[in-house]
Amino acid sequence: PRVTSDLMALQLRDAGVLNLDDPVSKHYPEFSVINPYRTKSEVTLGQLASHTSGLTREIPYSNNETQILETVSKQYLVAPPSTRFHYSNLGIAVLGQACAQAAGRSYEDYIRDEITNPLDMTHAGFAYDDYTREHMAVGFDLDGHPAPVETLGWGNPCGGLFASARDMAKLVALMNRRDAPAGGSNVVDGTTLTEALSPVVLLRGGEGAVGSPWEMKYNNASQIWVKSKAGELPGYRSQISLVPDLKLGVFISVLQSDVPSDIDPTASVFTEQVLDILLPAVLKVLWAFQPAPVLPVHSADFVGSYGDGLIVVSQESNRLVVTSQGNAGYLLPFTNESGAAGGPPADHVLRLVAQDQSGGCRWLDDGVDTELIYFAQGSPAPSVNFMQGTWDRD
Repeated sequence: PRVTSDLMALQLRDAGVLNLDDPVSKHYPEFSVINPYRTKSEVTLGQLASHTSGLTREIPYSNNETQILETVSKQYLVAPPSTRFHYSNLGIAVLGQACAQAAGRSYEDYIRDEITNPLDMTHAGFAYDDYTREHMAVGFDLDGHPAPVETLGWGNPCGGLFASARDMAKLVALMNRRDAPAGGSNVVDGTTLTEALSPVVLLRGGEGAVGSPWEMKYNNASQIWVKSKAGELPGYRSQISLVPDLKLGVFISVLQSDVPSDIDPTASVFTEQVLDILLPAVLKVLWAFQPAPVLPVHSADFVGSYGDGLIVVSQESNRLVVTSQGNAGYLLPFTNESGAAGGPPADHVLRLVAQDQSGGCRWLDDGVDTELIYFAQGSPAPSVNFMQGTWDRD
């Protein structure tokens, strides 16, 4: 539900119902907390989504909204808003309830209508009803006794969703559709998913990061970022781990909370161990099936020197190479995916990709990497437009 709560906030933001910079009180006036720090900025929805609000970690032990809010109103923020990461189940619960008020319906109804039903998560819901009771696996405490099933009520936004593994696989699939527009089972736009999976706060000097609400860790062996979210209630612990760059996802749930460290030393519900096996195999297959580089259409028209040698385009085997002021890059075909009108023909627009992707290339460091280069029509092309200006053929 922490994932669905953040998706809810992003959906409502995209629909113009709210802004992530809105103070919580704008949509949930019953909420208040004491800010004892010199900054008097109010807690915002975006800070709740990324665990940077400064709210205490846990919800007061009550399912009564009035009692919870009264208790919280007498508590201090752990840190000034936006100054540090501090995990807060309370914050996600407040986020979900504030979004519900903004949407004009209950949190549970919204998640059903706008997320789980469109994703065809047929067995996902917040009610511990007869069906759920009959089909739910029994979780155990550390002493081996069946754990009581908890329902969270007001706290549902931070962990009250019952769902099957098949349902969760559909949520994982959604998070890997970052190239798709919103509509149907794509309950948010792909660019919004990219935003959700982007870091908001760096941890441990950049070794990790936190987004909304994804926790991110760099897999050094495969040199790729893994983005995960775990959840835990008595008798159960689950984790989703995503590798968005590969559209790969893993979901694992175990029937015990607080899995001992000698069994799961990474505290990742074994998802890290699974990815340590999967990632090298997947990367090996992907590299083996990489298509051969394709020369852009009209590539011969682009080869030449421009601007008194400032820009030189040459062909090396089946690649176009551009060099300028000691920097080099490949020129790849550009695709006008949406068919947007008004620009030059797409086959005269090429994308520059820096040859050196290690960080030592100035083009990479200065943001030139992935820029578009425009060649004038003609055989050969009479000029090229790149960065600051247009350069004639020598």
